[in-house]
Amino acid sequence: RGDGGRGRHVPPPLWTLSLARMREFWREPEAIFWVFAFPVLLALG
Repeated sequence: RGDGGRGRHVPPPLWTLSLARMREFWREPEAIFWVFAFPVLLALG
C-alpha cells in the first residue's frame, strides 16, 4: 500500500478543525437560538 506499515488513517486537518467547531457550537444552546430560532421568529413576526 505504500503507507510505511502504519495502517492508520489520519483525517485532514481542515476536517478535524471544522468538526471541533461544530461540536463546540452545538454545546451552546444560546448560539443555536440566535442562529436558527431567532431569524425564524423574526421572519414570522
